[in-house]
Amino acid sequence: MSQGLIALQELLQQKKIQKIPAEKTGRHILLDPSEVLYATARGGDTYVRTGTGEYLVRLTLQDLETRLGHPFYRVHKGYIVNLQLVREVIPWFQGNYFLVLKDGQSSQIPVGRNKVKEVRELLGLA
Repeated sequence: MSQGLIALQELLQQKKIQKIPAEKTGRHILLDPSEVLYATARGGDTYVRTGTGEYLVRLTLQDLETRLGHPFYRVHKGYIVNLQLVREVIPWFQGNYFLVLKDGQSSQIPVGRNKVKEVRELLGLA
């Protein structure tokens, strides 16, 4: 890749608005990352949940994870959670946990067994 092309890509990245392009009912919506409760992969698609609803995102969960950065964390192979919006941590049997979010539905997100220790540390529980 040429130096000019790399410089152009870096410039575009710096100027890019930090929003998440999403779709709902045929409309393109730009979501502010601070509005996002969690993202999930389901049926080959990626969805983002906010306090106002669920939106289809044309990014893989991995791409979305990279784009979101801190305070978002991949707590399970199928979920990325905004850790600032976690209200409660519920221990479950066999060392599993659920995160309860600060939303109207008190959404419960599973924590993958291999992520429990990291999540506990990130939330100050360890």
